[in-house]
Amino acid sequence: SSFTPYIVEMMYQNLRRVMPGSPLESIHYVQFPKADEVIDVATFKVKGGAIDMRTIETSVDRMINILELARQIRNDKGKPVKVPLRRMVICHPDADLIRDLTKVLDIYIKEEMNVEEVVGVSDLGAVAKTKCDPEFSRLGSRAGKRMKEVTTAIR
Repeated sequence: SSFTPYIVEMMYQNLRRVMPGSPLESIHYVQFPKADEVIDVATFKVKGGAIDMRTIETSVDRMINILELARQIRNDKGKPVKVPLRRMVICHPDADLIRDLTKVLDIYIKEEMNVEEVVGVSDLGAVAKTKCDPEFSRLGSRAGKRMKEVTTAIR
């Protein structure tokens, strides 16, 4: 039989001698303490002693979407996942999403996408240049004589 309960009981009885006031005769009558404070577990909110599962599910769903997009981009660019990349930049206006993906879930993203660093940016202009070129074959019949005006508006 296990000797751990006997050792724990002996320790409790020794503590009772030096710290009087405990009404309980044995350690085995002591209840587990209740969580009465909010604890931050890896930046996921804890409410009433239980992890907020919706927050975790939302964050993981977002991560899965980002991973799918990243795989598609790597495939389109001819960079297989086996080839390591220096960094992956995630651009999104939502600060919570950026925090979750770069501070909490970055370990999973790094492993899954084979990247050394995950960087979050909320300003698209800081990492990319946007460009819009008109498709003249489609605009030709619709724009007609206003082609130059439409082209200027598009660019």
